[in-house]
Amino acid sequence: SRHTVPTSGSCALIHITMAKAASSVQFRTVDVDKFDEENFVDQGELHDWSEIVASCDTEVRGLVSQGRKEDAMKAAVANPPLTGDEAAKNRAFDTVISVITSFKTSEIEGAVAQFDKAELDVLMKYVYRGMAQPDESYSAALLVWHREIVKA
Repeated sequence: SRHTVPTSGSCALIHITMAKAASSVQFRTVDVDKFDEENFVDQGELHDWSEIVASCDTEVRGLVSQGRKEDAMKAAVANPPLTGDEAAKNRAFDTVISVITSFKTSEIEGAVAQFDKAELDVLMKYVYRGMAQPDESYSAALLVWHREIVKA
C-alpha cells in the first residue's frame, strides 16, 4: 500500500521510508521465545559449583601452607559460587574463613591494601556472612577485617 504524506521535502521521504521499514520484518532478529520463563537457564546453574569450589579450596590451602596468604585470599574470592547448592556456598565460605583466620592481626592492614575493589567487595560479603552466623573461632578476626576493608 502506498502512503501519501501531505508535506513536501525531505520529511515526506523520511515518513515514507519509515512506513516501509515498519512494515518489513527483516529487522526482527531477536528470538523472543528464548526469554520465556520456561526456557530460561540461569548462568550459575551451568557450572558445577561444588567441583569449582573444591578445586579452589585445594589451591587456597596449598597457598596458605606456602605462606602466600594474600594470594590465597585472592584465589578464595576470585570465583564465588553465585547460585547453586548451599553446600558449595558453605564450602566457599569455609575456605575464605580459613584464610581470614590464618592472618595475624598485624598483617591484615597490609593485606587489604593489596586487593582491588572487586576483591574487597566479595571479601566483605563473606565477612558479613560470617557476622550473621558468629563463631568464637573467627568472629574477632572478622571485626578486624571489616574495619580494614572499610578504611580501604
